[in-house]
Amino acid sequence: MCGRNAGLAARLRGAGIGHVFGWVEDTPALMHAVDVLVQNAGGLTSLEALAAGLPVVSYNRIPGHGRTNATALEEAGPAPWIRTADRLAPVLSALVSGPARERHREAGLALFHRPAGPRPEAAVLAAAMRPSAGDTTTVRWGAARGGRGAPHRRSAAAVLVAAAVAVTGMAAPETTEAAFRHSSHELVHALDR
Repeated sequence: MCGRNAGLAARLRGAGIGHVFGWVEDTPALMHAVDVLVQNAGGLTSLEALAAGLPVVSYNRIPGHGRTNATALEEAGPAPWIRTADRLAPVLSALVSGPARERHREAGLALFHRPAGPRPEAAVLAAAMRPSAGDTTTVRWGAARGGRGAPHRRSAAAVLVAAAVAVTGMAAPETTEAAFRHSSHELVHALDR
């Protein structure tokens, strides 16, 4: 997956790599077709892979957040950080099938295990709807989407937390894309009221 990096895609195709993708709209479908995700940044794609039960390997990580994320993923257990090229092939071979693959799948899925009970969106929404003392932030929810745009006072921090919960909810294994869209739409519409 090369995103919009046409130069990288051309180099990979020129090197004989058979499956080179540019920008991908349906990353989860592509993840179901591969055995291991090799990544260098540890971002949302890594979390999506772990939530789907796809083993993840950090390799050739980028500076800054790539290093931080590779360290965190390795310490959490589901994603080894391969630091040298000579270690990449043996680790990938072990993760294609067998006990190592199952251990890494289970460790990745365990990151998203949610105990029974209320989903966090309700608590975050309640916090976002409750004005905090001294809150002077007025937001016109819905105006950008053609809605009525009624003014509301909101704590900016609560709204950001609500957005973060909506985004990270996508990674839960029991959450389908349709369920994620439904959940995020409910959150947005509740904020419109």
